[in-house]
Amino acid sequence: MRRISGADGLSLEAPESVLELDSLNGPCDASDPKRIAAALFEQQRLSVFRYLVSLGLRPQVAGEIAQESFLRLYRHLRARGRNENLRGWIFRVAHNLAMNELRRAGTAEAEPPDSEVDPNGDPEQALLQKERIRRMQAAISMLPRRQQECLHLRAEGLRYREIAHVLGIGISSVGESVQRALVVLARTCHE
Repeated sequence: MRRISGADGLSLEAPESVLELDSLNGPCDASDPKRIAAALFEQQRLSVFRYLVSLGLRPQVAGEIAQESFLRLYRHLRARGRNENLRGWIFRVAHNLAMNELRRAGTAEAEPPDSEVDPNGDPEQALLQKERIRRMQAAISMLPRRQQECLHLRAEGLRYREIAHVLGIGISSVGESVQRALVVLARTCHE
């Protein structure tokens, strides 16, 4: 394992088999599984990690599942698996692994993420911001699980088609879930 730290401060262990460069065999081409998996790891690791944490996994477990997901991507590509919509594929694998872990652990309760407040900012504004975040987190936790999942995946930048693929539901169901969640959250913000 090799520890990778991004500019975002997130540090994950990356499997050497995915990230090692093929220096002994010359340059890798664009169809090389190592190159594709490594590039996707760099682009999507933080989004996958945040999504897994939003499902209620502890950060350490979310990191392990994210790693396993990218390792499975590498194996999938090495076995000449389909390579369309790999972003959706990686989220689908991560989602399935997370659901298995949550079932195994017997919990689906989310740990609310800590919010960062600017220590040099206005204390009153910081308190108001913290209260808004607390109300929003409470509102999100009250949404049905499917709406939460759709909302979190959308927040990570996935399109409705990709969300439908990840969750194994129809595109219209995704649209309806996101819309309903946004209506509830908008009401919460205006209260």
